[in-house]
Amino acid sequence: MNILFVDDKSTLRQLYRLGLMRYGHHVSTAGGGSEAIQAVRGENFDMIIMDLDMPQMSGWEAVRKIRALPFGKKVSIVIFTAKHLVLSPDQIHQRGADGILNKPLTPKELLSNVSKMASH
Repeated sequence: MNILFVDDKSTLRQLYRLGLMRYGHHVSTAGGGSEAIQAVRGENFDMIIMDLDMPQMSGWEAVRKIRALPFGKKVSIVIFTAKHLVLSPDQIHQRGADGILNKPLTPKELLSNVSKMASH
């Protein structure tokens, strides 16, 4: 799977990039919403894992802008947040995401959850 991992914390980006790569995935990273949008304009991803709380542009705003791009309608987007949001599947989809996962998760747990979401 070709994954874009978006988080403003560089240590988390590297941890999850290396962890997901161990399981055979190609992982690109972005440090914020604008960088994620640029990445999506230049490459087709199977999944985007998006943090919510980032400076300059929230994860929800980045999701909305990515969905407006031609390829953005096809990519799976999973919100990965420490906020422990409780939203219904309809509320998640209305905001443009395909699922929400709560931090902290190990890269293996993240991958397991992402794989379950991708198969639905």
